Amino acid sequence: TQIFSDILQAKMMNDMMASLGLELDSAVGTTTYDSASATRYKPETTWNFEIGTHLDPAKGLHLDASLFWIECFDQQVTVLPKGMNTGRMMSNAARARSFGVELSAEYAVDGFQLSANYGYTNAKFRDYDDGTANYAGKRLPYAPANTASVVAAYSWQIDSRFLDSITIAADWKGVGAIYWNEANTLHQPFYSLLGANLSLRMGSVTATLWGRNLTNAEYNTFYFKSVGEEFFSMGRPLEVGIRLNINL
Repeated sequence: TQIFSDILQAKMMNDMMASLGLELDSAVGTTTYDSASATRYKPETTWNFEIGTHLDPAKGLHLDASLFWIECFDQQVTVLPKGMNTGRMMSNAARARSFGVELSAEYAVDGFQLSANYGYTNAKFRDYDDGTANYAGKRLPYAPANTASVVAAYSWQIDSRFLDSITIAADWKGVGAIYWNEANTLHQPFYSLLGANLSLRMGSVTATLWGRNLTNAEYNTFYFKSVGEEFFSMGRPLEVGIRLNINL
């Protein structure tokens, strides 16, 4: 939908100049993106291969591991057509491929819980020429190379008149690198986020003091271009709060 205002403007200008027997020489007027038919694109098709295992080697311990390979044809990509002011549209790259690994572990004993996850993805264009450059071998935009997380929590059963349990938890998340464009000239390096919370349960009421991004890390979560300018969407800064849950 973002491109249709530009398409409508280009079509109206072309029709107006044509009615006067004139030709439009501006960039918008000479672009081929003056019809809704220009926004058509093909569906992606993929071959997906995966092998993995699920293991329970010890009491309370569960492990998962998998390897994957994806061959993608007519890879859908977001493009910024030449001559457009604000519009973005979908198009197709010729071919792309991705491979990687996913690992996870969970451990729980008594009041202690621990979980860890890691994923690695190597996603690149096999063939993609947009008419101005060939991006074969470049990383796919918006696909993080690494994703990781660790969550640890411990609960104490109090069973007093005023308090049933206390739970403390901490978590770490890591993401990156993420490339924002096909040329791989812009990217978000790997970044880490730390969080923690303290919960008190009293019957059907649970009060939680929580904090996110405790180190106040600066990072970007999205990139886009509009009106000839480039923009980044920044991640949320340090946050703290209190949450109250009541089970009726």
